[in-house]
Amino acid sequence: MNISLEKMDLSTENNSIIHLDAPIIPDGSDVSNMTIIQTGNGTIEHQMFLNTTAAQALTGIFVWSALLITCHQIYTHLRSYSVPNEQRYIIRILFIVPVYSFDSWLSLLFISNDQYYVYFDSIRDCYEAFVIYNFLSLSFEYLGGESAIMSEIRGKPIQ
Repeated sequence: MNISLEKMDLSTENNSIIHLDAPIIPDGSDVSNMTIIQTGNGTIEHQMFLNTTAAQALTGIFVWSALLITCHQIYTHLRSYSVPNEQRYIIRILFIVPVYSFDSWLSLLFISNDQYYVYFDSIRDCYEAFVIYNFLSLSFEYLGGESAIMSEIRGKPIQ
């Protein structure tokens, strides 16, 4: 559908914007789950879904289900530990799911306290770096080790 600006009626006003004569001030009752947004013409009280108990319970359900599934996968790898050179990296990589999910859930539970988020975020970032190292080590292991990769690179002419 092609509509040009010349055919549009630009003289009509936008009636979806509400202009307030005075600022809306909260009455002081339970503003712990509220986010106050300061605008040019006053304050608007708005409740975010992230601050509700339903959001925290829903994310808790997903976190605990991710923990159970990942722990089951780690358990099956440990039970049939037939290729330890590869499986130790796989288990370390699988542990990123509980770390990320639990960190995100705790950050959501303590969303109003910025001081706790710094600690959760630091732990998550350190483990993320460890997982990247393990992923590269697993990739080297799949390719036959570092010496096999270097001999393969040396044997081919550079183009």
